[in-house]
Amino acid sequence: MGGWIQQIHTRKSVRQYQQQLNSQLTGQVMHCLQSPSLLNENQLRLRLLPGEEVHPHLSGFIGSYGKIRAPLYIAAICDGKHQSLLNLGFAVERIVLELTAMGLGTCWIGGFFDKNQLSEELELTGADTVHALIALGQTASQTWNRALKAAAGMSRRLPVERLLPKNFPLDSWLHSNPGWEHILSALRRAPSAVNRQPWRLYPDNNVIHVYSARPKLKNLTGRFTPIDIGIALCHLRLAAEDVGVNCDFFQAEEPPTTEWDYQLSARWN
Repeated sequence: MGGWIQQIHTRKSVRQYQQQLNSQLTGQVMHCLQSPSLLNENQLRLRLLPGEEVHPHLSGFIGSYGKIRAPLYIAAICDGKHQSLLNLGFAVERIVLELTAMGLGTCWIGGFFDKNQLSEELELTGADTVHALIALGQTASQTWNRALKAAAGMSRRLPVERLLPKNFPLDSWLHSNPGWEHILSALRRAPSAVNRQPWRLYPDNNVIHVYSARPKLKNLTGRFTPIDIGIALCHLRLAAEDVGVNCDFFQAEEPPTTEWDYQLSARWN
């Protein structure tokens, strides 16, 4: 599929849905789940659930206000290890962008549902748990969705300079690395828990080391960081693909800074 950058910039979180989805679109969604593109070898399971099975486990921002009621949900299931959550974010965000290309609305749900109850209902065993839901369907009126986004600043994005080391010579680096202006723009568009945008970048010749900023409220937002970073890595890989940059991920033996928490490195050629 081409045009990943277009889908990245088109896609917005949708919180209000029409409550029916025709069988043809449902079949296309199921096809998207068959062979997800993974970041690593950690196990990931995806299940498509009808709304009536998920709605009892949802909560809103205040009581029932803001409950995201959709006709279908993707349940993303893994063991909760760091690498598994990175893998989840990476693989599921690509599916989200495929659904965007199909004209469907989506919303990541990391909190605001009882994952223990839902996991029990799905008869999951061992360490497997539903760590995220993707609400999906055809978009309905976005009245309270727009109001919520405006009030909470959910549409704002950090400037690229905030994602890089202090005093980094961004203009000269971009001049020497054509295509990366588009890649960085796509990475900025990645969704994250409470729009925290935790990813940080340390460019070093033909490598970008990817870090996460340390959360101020770790108990509230830190648990979502690996998924958020996985989503950002997905945007980085797909945008690089769009501009003809071959981008491979690897673990650096000696990451260049301890200012942030190291996650993964991307090498391009």
